[in-house]
Amino acid sequence: MAKTFCVDSLFKGSQPRKHQTRTIRGVRSGRNKQRLIKSITTVRQDSLNKYNRGVNPNNLTNITPQDPSVVKTSTDSDNLLELTRQKTEYGISTTWNNFQRLPYSTYTRSISSGNLVKINYVSVQSTKVNLNCGLWNARSLRNKVGALIASIIENKLDLYMVTETWTQDGVHPIIGEITSSLDDFKFYHQPRKLRKGGGVGLLARSNLHIKLKTSNPFRSFQYLDASIHSSSQLFSTIIIYRPPYSDKNKWTVNDFLTEFSTLLEELIIRPGNLLIAGDFNFHYETNKPEVIKLSNLLSSFNLVQHVNEPTHDEGHTLDLIITRSSDDFIKNLSMKNDLPSDHSQILLNLNIIRPPNNKISPKRRKLVNLNVEEFQKALGSSLWFLTVTLTC
Repeated sequence: MAKTFCVDSLFKGSQPRKHQTRTIRGVRSGRNKQRLIKSITTVRQDSLNKYNRGVNPNNLTNITPQDPSVVKTSTDSDNLLELTRQKTEYGISTTWNNFQRLPYSTYTRSISSGNLVKINYVSVQSTKVNLNCGLWNARSLRNKVGALIASIIENKLDLYMVTETWTQDGVHPIIGEITSSLDDFKFYHQPRKLRKGGGVGLLARSNLHIKLKTSNPFRSFQYLDASIHSSSQLFSTIIIYRPPYSDKNKWTVNDFLTEFSTLLEELIIRPGNLLIAGDFNFHYETNKPEVIKLSNLLSSFNLVQHVNEPTHDEGHTLDLIITRSSDDFIKNLSMKNDLPSDHSQILLNLNIIRPPNNKISPKRRKLVNLNVEEFQKALGSSLWFLTVTLTC
């Protein structure tokens, strides 16, 4: 016997229309108004899941992976199938609200650990760089500025100590040529007074804070005393040039040792590291009496000499590097014989952190303010002078 369904439809439109009062916007919706139709049906609706299709567990097939590398189905999916089966079997309508949700892994795919690649972590190297320093007996910087600049750029030097500059006091064209080619460097100079030759100088980057000390008027040697600050580290650099004994100066070894001892008494009590470098004109590779005296003098002040190779073309060790024996100041020392002189240059890597470079603002000409007429006149006179020079 077929079931009968009773549909009770209530239409408000079937009742007599009452008089509608006119409003400002006009008559109310009237016949265009939507009306509610009540009906009876056998379909059981769920207010939250009415847009979802039901899942028939009888249509589901369990897939067994053939390849052992295939990952098994997540247990969260099995729980979801079990909930669906119970809902269909017992007619339970499950409502999920904001306080009860399916696990997040239900909506995500499983992860195969076999597909993961292990990443080897590499420790980040420190970007801090130590100071590079050089020492060279130039025997006159005249016609050697290009080689000096090339060596500083090639070896990435921050400090460069030069002995026997052979430049006079005051503004010298050689110093101007060096500083104009190396914009980020400053040149500090201590020339020999009243006589030609000699002279010591220091080329330093502008990011290093240099303070020159007043030099005592020693007669047997020349020196430049500089206090250097680099990244909150302080050290003193002493550049020395001792001329050899001659009939002109007549300063003996004993005279030098006496004055040098006086200088060491002042330097040894200074804070920070100490670097003494220069041309001492001692054959330090030998066991001559003057060498032994100098070595004993250094030992008495707890100082040590680091150069163990010849620095002169004749095989003598004339240029010395001296520091405190208790200081771990020099990390590396090497020799290069690639500059136009009979002395080799000594390259040092100091255990001092190099400060960041200064920002150099570029210089530009304001062509907007250029006077065209004056520029044409200056250019014309230059071309005329060039033409006359080439003709002659």
